[in-house]
Amino acid sequence: MTSRALRYLFVGVYNTGVGYMIFYSINCVFGSTLHYLIVLVISYLLSLTHAYFGQRLFVFRSTDRWGMEYLRFLLVNLSGMLTNALLLFFFIELGIGLMIAQAVSVVIVTLLSYIGHQKFSFKST
Repeated sequence: MTSRALRYLFVGVYNTGVGYMIFYSINCVFGSTLHYLIVLVISYLLSLTHAYFGQRLFVFRSTDRWGMEYLRFLLVNLSGMLTNALLLFFFIELGIGLMIAQAVSVVIVTLLSYIGHQKFSFKST
């Protein structure tokens, strides 16, 4: 495994924790007035922005202009979410249990996202 791939995994685990804490914090403050799916969307956008800067600075060490790069990053992540949903549906239809299906999907999406970020989001690094 390359140094960049290890940094990608480290930042991914860290960002997962941060995303959870963002969700938790927003829910604690606004949970009585906002639906949990609204809380999810807000926390997802905030955690994606946080993840972008971690990937940009620590993993890919990009020096490109951030605007278009950030949009490419969002596209790769939204593609990953869609891929995850499709894989989950496919695996469930095959009779695989939910948690195992999600575990396999996460591994596949993580690998595809790494390639997407390397070849598209941060393509010049």
